[in-house]
Amino acid sequence: MILREDLSQSLRNVGLELGHARLEALWSYVELLIKWNRRINLTGFSFDGDTEAALERLLLEPLAAARLAKSAQRVLDVGSGGGSPAIPFFLGLVQASELVLVESRTKKAVFLREALRATGIPGKVVADRFEQLVVPEPFDAMTVRAVAADPPLWDLVRRALGSGGRLYWFHSASQNQPEQDVVAWGEPVHLLDRDSRVSVGTRLR
Repeated sequence: MILREDLSQSLRNVGLELGHARLEALWSYVELLIKWNRRINLTGFSFDGDTEAALERLLLEPLAAARLAKSAQRVLDVGSGGGSPAIPFFLGLVQASELVLVESRTKKAVFLREALRATGIPGKVVADRFEQLVVPEPFDAMTVRAVAADPPLWDLVRRALGSGGRLYWFHSASQNQPEQDVVAWGEPVHLLDRDSRVSVGTRLR
């Protein structure tokens, strides 16, 4: 079972620092995730079982990726599930101002609304398929994990990201960057273990 001290020590071990308010928000998210994950399947990682793996994948990796995106303000996440990578990623941003989570499964959308409330993160949850998302104002950043890199995703990226906005695609080392004409990929960035990567794609004009 994870304790607050475990989280703080893990952050220090990998050189990640959060201010007091954001650390408290992150802990509130962890507590809520543990509680809800015992009732519904939010994530395959368990803080009650392999705590280290859960910490790394669900919290530390998104926070590490956020160091690549200090200037992002409005963030969109699709297929948000249990809130990772979106919530830790958002909490790792210095200037973040709004987070929009898109999750079509009702129970998970309810959890995400409660997570936003508990953490105090400004934003909203859209309980619908991301293909149906209406984007009245472009986003600075978009996070994606475990969503098929098919044409519907690229259609959304094209509609949602403003010029120069960045897509953060979380993936394993065995996954190649998808070929498309919407973003220009940089080199995959190694995160905390030998398999985890984030690829950053900058929106083309």
